[in-house]
This record gives sequence, C-alpha cells and structure tokens, in this order.
Amino acid sequence: MAVIASAQTLHVLQPRSVSSPQSRRHSLLVRASSTSDFNPDIGEILGEVSVFTASGESVLFKDLWDQKEGVAVVALLRHFGCFCCWELASALKESKARFDSAGVKLIAVGVGTPNKACILAERVFSISLSVI
Repeated sequence: MAVIASAQTLHVLQPRSVSSPQSRRHSLLVRASSTSDFNPDIGEILGEVSVFTASGESVLFKDLWDQKEGVAVVALLRHFGCFCCWELASALKESKARFDSAGVKLIAVGVGTPNKACILAERVFSISLSVI
C-alpha cells in the first residue's frame, strides 16, 4: 500500500532505505541523471497511477504537485516502521527548508498502512494527518 499527504505533510508511496550511523551527521546526496535516462513524458506515464493518503483516500500521482509549476523530489522509504527509513525521514525534515527555498516539492514514498504513515508523520515531522 502507498500513502501520501501534502506541502507541509508527508507524501508516501513505495520504499527503499538509506541510513548512516547515528554518530554521523545526516547529509543528502544528489546525483544528476543523464538526459538519456529522462523521459519528458514521465508525468503522463505515471499520472494515472493511484496512491493513497494517510487517511486511505485514493489520489492520482499527477495531483501531488503541479508539474508545470515546478519540480518534485520523490524520496523512497522502504517501510514506515523501518528504523533506517525514520533516519532518512529525519534528514529530509532537516533539509526541507532548502527544498522549499529552491521551489522543489518534497514527496516521501513508502510501503505500509495509513496508520503507520500517520505515526511516522506525527513523530518525525510533527504533522497530524488525521484531518487529511
């Protein structure tokens, strides 16, 4: 199951994990992809894919952000209960202001129940998703 929310909330879909020892400072690594890897029709291709909000409501992927207005980064979380994914979510929270100032929408995607997505959002991001 995939789960989502919005702007100051957490968007959640399907997972992978990144971790670092607790003693290390979290950092985000961004790699540029070659133009041959980019398909300009990706918004149309994925646009009709349905994902679920933390409240269980179905939403189309294309409705997560305005693709004509800006760029989005989709961070993959392996599972909402995974400790490593909580570390990644914490690092993303610390970097959110940088994404915002660059005009980049941050969307986190993970696997799990809406209840688990709510727990992660409330504890890591201090966001209550019960109203979404």
